[in-house]
Amino acid sequence: MATFAPTSTDATRELLSAVWCLVAEGRGLVDDVAGTPIRGIEHYADLLDLERPQLLSLLPQRNALPETDRDGDLEADLRAWLGHEPAGLDRVAARERERRIKAAGLIAQHLAATHGGAAAVAQAA
Repeated sequence: MATFAPTSTDATRELLSAVWCLVAEGRGLVDDVAGTPIRGIEHYADLLDLERPQLLSLLPQRNALPETDRDGDLEADLRAWLGHEPAGLDRVAARERERRIKAAGLIAQHLAATHGGAAAVAQAA
């Protein structure tokens, strides 16, 4: 069973899990709460449905965002959670998995920077 890096908080793990599930299913995510674009997500348009993305406001785990660690390396945490690359992946599948990890890390980093930790406190003020 995979474990998270020791720096991950429960809220961070919850966020990464939700984002990974979306990305693994090929779904994009739009930050309709802050109304800000997720910069760089367009590079993954071949993997993610960006025409009909999931709205952040409809993601149940968004309540964990204020507690998310904004200073951590969320892509590294995601890699630790997923564990080693599954055996038997051909080069194309391995490359796609790597790109999905990068897309999920990009989304999670945007959400943590925009809504997590100190950002959430500043928005509430």
